[in-house]
Amino acid sequence: MPTVKRTTFAIFLLATLSCVGCDPITKDIARAYLTDTPPRSLAFGTIQLMLVENPGAFMSLGSELPEAFRSLIFVFGVPAILLILCGAFITQPNLSRFDALALALIVGPGVR
Repeated sequence: MPTVKRTTFAIFLLATLSCVGCDPITKDIARAYLTDTPPRSLAFGTIQLMLVENPGAFMSLGSELPEAFRSLIFVFGVPAILLILCGAFITQPNLSRFDALALALIVGPGVR
């Protein structure tokens, strides 16, 4: 494996693991500090923090589906898509570091 490929793989792996590790931590922090509280305003009202639970996937995708069907999609469909993306990563010899980071930011949150 050439040096650039190793570096690209390291970026992909570290970014993916960071997403997997940070996701539950940030969710726990949000639940601890934002449950049963009004929205918190930051930066002179530019940013508002409030707790919102998402029953589906990205942007509530699938939230209207029956629970059994949604569970099947999330248990089998999402991992299949993530495996395809990782397979695409492994088979691309000239993938840039930026591409590896972008792919990791898609795969990482999906793993959890």
